[in-house]
Amino acid sequence: VYVVGHRALGDDARRMLAVCCAGEGAALTQVSAGRCWELTRLRERLIDVVVPKQRRPIIDANLQVDARLPVGAFTECRNIPILTPTWTIVSLATRREPGDLTRVLREASYRKLLDLSALVRICDTDERRPGIRVLRAAIELRACGSTGYASALERAVNRFVSAHARVAPIPNVVIAGHADVYEVDMVWRELRLCCEIDGPIHDDPDVRREDLRRTADLEAAGWTVVRIHWTEWEADPADAVARLLELVAARASSRSCQGAGAGRS
Repeated sequence: VYVVGHRALGDDARRMLAVCCAGEGAALTQVSAGRCWELTRLRERLIDVVVPKQRRPIIDANLQVDARLPVGAFTECRNIPILTPTWTIVSLATRREPGDLTRVLREASYRKLLDLSALVRICDTDERRPGIRVLRAAIELRACGSTGYASALERAVNRFVSAHARVAPIPNVVIAGHADVYEVDMVWRELRLCCEIDGPIHDDPDVRREDLRRTADLEAAGWTVVRIHWTEWEADPADAVARLLELVAARASSRSCQGAGAGRS
């Protein structure tokens, strides 16, 4: 690998170097492929390379062995051997949560790189492949209107709530208020309940005023809005979401009782 004008390697040079060192049949995968296709902003700690069989370790590279990838899974991006956008998404499913992968699907759609039917076929024909459960869940979230996790704070709160709530929320979905529509951090449509997770930016006075307006408009449309401030979450996660979990449990129980009553009648 030749560098002209300076000795520092750029990102693509480091990626090409890793693929070349990995030998025949090697290609970028996971985060490195996602960065190349601009599907994710995750940091590349090592260059992720997939190879058809075990190879000797490479400095600064993370080798993944996968002998079952079809020929159609490979292509080139800026002359670097790489998995196609579809198979890049499949590879990212092994390292991400459904909400994170839903955000990748959204970015792929925006860049016109999303082939949802191909992803569904892979789910149906290769059920034992690592990450398929996460991929299925991400596709289902997208079908519900979710755009996935937008921040690490949202991911942490959503993970905690999903683990403890009777009914799991949908992350980042658009709902209608009385006068406008809003993308809300967590939503239980059938329970008419939503939660906004306020990071440090919500401490700004102008943002706080907008939050109050959003809350009032959603409540006017019949939604119950719970807000969780980042300082509450950092102080005590369980206490920060206690009221939210109580509301989810109460409303889920009420719906169950109503359903049972309707069934008896």
